[in-house]
Amino acid sequence: AKVEQRKNQIKAFAVAYNNRIAGLVGQQEMILGQIKSQVMKTAEFMKSIYPNSAYEFPKDLFVKMPEPSKHPEFGVDIRGGGGNAIFEDLPKKIGLLKTMLKKQKSKVDKSINQYIATEKKSIQKNKRIWEKIKDNCNAREKDLALASAEMNKGMQKSQEEMGIFCRKYDRLRKNPAAGCGDKFSAEDLFEDALKVASRINPEAIEVIGAYADYCAQSQNEAEKGSEDEDSNDKENIISKLCVDKNNEADKVNAQIAKTMTQYIPTDLEDKISEEKIKNWIESGDPDDITKDLKKIESKLHLTSFGRAILESAELNNQKSTRLTIEDLKKVMAKRLLDINDTTDTEKDIFQKRFNSLLDEIKGQDSFCSSNEREALAKAIELSAKGDDLKNNFKDELEKQDEPEYYKKASRSLASLQGESAMDRLSELGELGASVACVAQAEKPRSFLDELGEFDADILGEEAMENFDR
Repeated sequence: AKVEQRKNQIKAFAVAYNNRIAGLVGQQEMILGQIKSQVMKTAEFMKSIYPNSAYEFPKDLFVKMPEPSKHPEFGVDIRGGGGNAIFEDLPKKIGLLKTMLKKQKSKVDKSINQYIATEKKSIQKNKRIWEKIKDNCNAREKDLALASAEMNKGMQKSQEEMGIFCRKYDRLRKNPAAGCGDKFSAEDLFEDALKVASRINPEAIEVIGAYADYCAQSQNEAEKGSEDEDSNDKENIISKLCVDKNNEADKVNAQIAKTMTQYIPTDLEDKISEEKIKNWIESGDPDDITKDLKKIESKLHLTSFGRAILESAELNNQKSTRLTIEDLKKVMAKRLLDINDTTDTEKDIFQKRFNSLLDEIKGQDSFCSSNEREALAKAIELSAKGDDLKNNFKDELEKQDEPEYYKKASRSLASLQGESAMDRLSELGELGASVACVAQAEKPRSFLDELGEFDADILGEEAMENFDR
């Protein structure tokens, strides 16, 4: 009976022991949780303040409930087997948290040291910049003093130069035709304007520049040659264009249209375009063009501009008697039929020579190659075999005079350019009369205007770029 009673007492003791151990583990877990929470707040706080101070949270950070096992002396199941290990678990977990904080502290110390080194370097750099600013300010103060003295000295000279300029400019405005003369010329006046550019009307400089350009252009045209040479040049405009554009009529027409856009009457600029001029010229029908011109302005077809369009269109007039490539082929076919005392072989050679010369004619049916086509037609009539055709073609081409419609179109374009020069001189006179010599006084610069330029001007661009604010 006493043995059973003893066993029951041991079992009751084991139950009570296990319950107390469970309570102890729960209390340790609660304490560990409080400590862990506080440590986490501290670690997160340091992480938010100091860069590169992240931490690594320990694994298995909880108090483990010990499993029941047989007690070697009493023979009952008790948690942890009755050993002391259960009391050592909480200190170990707390030790892990302490180790974590120590590692984080090392990172924080490193971050602080790096920050101190960076700030020290930045302070030294800014110190050098401010020292340089001080030197710049001192140098600028001296420069301003010297500049002020020079300005006062030069103001009187500038005033005298401006007076001379304005007197010359007023004379030019009153007599624009004299602007290209030796005295008070636009070119000399332009050089005078540059000396006082800051104190005169900017528009006056533009007027003088326009005069100078006009005079230079007029001088270049005057130096091209004698009156006879000028007359020839006026009749050779189309011939030169044909050579320049490789006898391609489309390109010649385009260049004529582009040139004529410079001379469109001012009040018709919104009604006439380069494209419209090119279409008129290429149509080659003077009657239709005249109707179109009358719709735009009844008198336009009588002006130099209208005549230039009509004469240029005549170059492309397909109703004329000019030979075409097809006409030449017909002339050649007829000539081969008329030659009775020539063998078929010789006729084949004749045909090949003809085809070769056709290929050499640039522009084919272009008005630019009309002389070549006329010369080839006459050479065919004069030749009895292929060997004669090339030489006869060369001889006939040398006999060809420049077509009259070439000369008429060239003269009308030259006349248009001459009238435009006179119109330009008149425009320059009107422009000069409306532009005064001296510009209106500018609004004085305020202190705020000057202050707005202080940073970049005094501190320097390098300081503005590198200054650590």
